[in-house]
Amino acid sequence: MHRSPKSKAKGGDTMNQKLQKLREERDKVHARIEEYAATLEKLKAKEKDYAKKIEDLNNSQILAIAKKHNLSPEQFEELLEGPNLHEFPDDESDEEDEE
Repeated sequence: MHRSPKSKAKGGDTMNQKLQKLREERDKVHARIEEYAATLEKLKAKEKDYAKKIEDLNNSQILAIAKKHNLSPEQFEELLEGPNLHEFPDDESDEEDEE
């Protein structure tokens, strides 16, 4: 059973159409990937900006505390280099021990 030349051409057209459709779909996916990559870069930049704002605000709060207690830069440095804050006894636990 041989196909006639006409049916071969028709089958070839169908194959070309399938290839063309697959290529178009691939190109659409590629375009979406590029869109997402651009969006991802924008989001990363936004995240970095928020991290910087958080750091700046934390630093401002620390400086405000130092100013409130009239600490010189040297005193502030000494405070930071002192014992760890979490090593100080808890006031509430001391009261319970005294009872």
